[in-house]
Amino acid sequence: MTGEVPNVILVGGSARLSDDQRVHHVKSGLKKIKILCGNGYEHFVPTDRTVNVDGRSLTVYEWSGRTRIAE
Repeated sequence: MTGEVPNVILVGGSARLSDDQRVHHVKSGLKKIKILCGNGYEHFVPTDRTVNVDGRSLTVYEWSGRTRIAE
């Protein structure tokens, strides 16, 4: 996490992503985010859903796929 107030939660994808890795702050309007995980990236896209975590409303970003790092 970047130190900014979390506003999204990542759902799905690799089980190797910890709970701490799943809560993020993203800039408004960001259409896709990718998280480094092992030898690739887990990709997430926003949904219209929100969840309440620790009294904070977080937008749900759902897993949309994985890409491998080119070697």
